Amino acid sequence: VDGRLPKEASLQGFPALSNNRGLFAATQFNSPAGGRTRFQLSGPVRGAWLNGALVKVGTEFSVEAKPGANTLVVQLDDARLGDIRLASPDASFVSR
Repeated sequence: VDGRLPKEASLQGFPALSNNRGLFAATQFNSPAGGRTRFQLSGPVRGAWLNGALVKVGTEFSVEAKPGANTLVVQLDDARLGDIRLASPDASFVSR
């Protein structure tokens, strides 16, 4: 898992972007001990939620993760759809 969501994948999955309630992407990550977890984010994102709670994101941001599995959901900016990349030095992403 390299944390990328190419613009082309979003366009193929949702060709009628203007006819929806928003476009969301989710990822799961493991935090060994929980606590402050740092991320780097690139791409147009409108909002984010960690385990259901709204979090403030930017190009670099931190969240308070619980120990073990966590879910981060981002709302993509469908008006400025582009490639998205999320990385973290503190967590390992789950691949399926």
